Formats: sequence, structure tokens, C-alpha cells
Amino acid sequence: MIKITILYPATPGSRFDHDYYESVHMPLSIDLLGGAMRSVTVERGIAPGAPWPDPTFCAICSFVCESLEAYQRAFMPHMERLQRDIPNYTDIEAIVQISNIAIERSPALASIATRAEVLDTGADRQRAAVSDILAAAN
Repeated sequence: MIKITILYPATPGSRFDHDYYESVHMPLSIDLLGGAMRSVTVERGIAPGAPWPDPTFCAICSFVCESLEAYQRAFMPHMERLQRDIPNYTDIEAIVQISNIAIERSPALASIATRAEVLDTGADRQRAAVSDILAAAN
């Protein structure tokens, strides 16, 4: 399993439009990358006040994929389109980190996963239907 993390440093005087990023750019990314992603997260850096420091990053996005090859097959055909959209939400140069996931554990999700196994067959049919609708729209 790999994780592609895109970090946007919190640079004084820089611009980052979270609303555009979360409501336009990331839904576009998710639609284009589709089934190659096992999960995606988008985070906003926060400044909770003393004694905590200001955030190092104003935004962080992570994609988890089965392999680097799976990510590249999904991303490369759309790379130019996604990169052209960057000026619409930021003037920050992103830092990209690609990592192998060594440990992944989410106790809260473990019980959900157990219950989800019962619903898998219906969920697979729903995912296929959504995928067909998205394919027809493109």
C-alpha cells in the first residue's frame, strides 16, 4: 500500500482557497482518479492558540492506493488537467511525499469494517452503478 501526500506549506503572504480546493479541485481529483484510490483525506491546518504552534501546513491531502503503479495509471492521464487547476486555489508550491504504508490501524473503523462486510455485495452493486453514471457523464 502506498500513500501520496501533498503538503501546502503555511507561508506568510501566500494564498490558499480552501473552499475552492474542497468543493471543486478535490471532487474533480476524486472523480478522475476513481477506483485507484482506497481512501482520500483533506486536512486544514489550524492554529489552536497557546501553547500550540501555528500550523506548518495550511492544507494536506493524502491518497492511499494499492501500489504506485495503480496511482500512476490513474493520475498520469489527468496530470496536466489537475495541474492547470492549481492557480485557481493557491500560489503555494506543494511538497509531494510518496510513502509505503508500514502500519495502518484505525480502531474506530475496525468495527465499521466488520459490519460493512455484511453489506459488501450491495455496496459493490452501488459502486458499479455510480461508476457507470460517472463514465456516461464523461
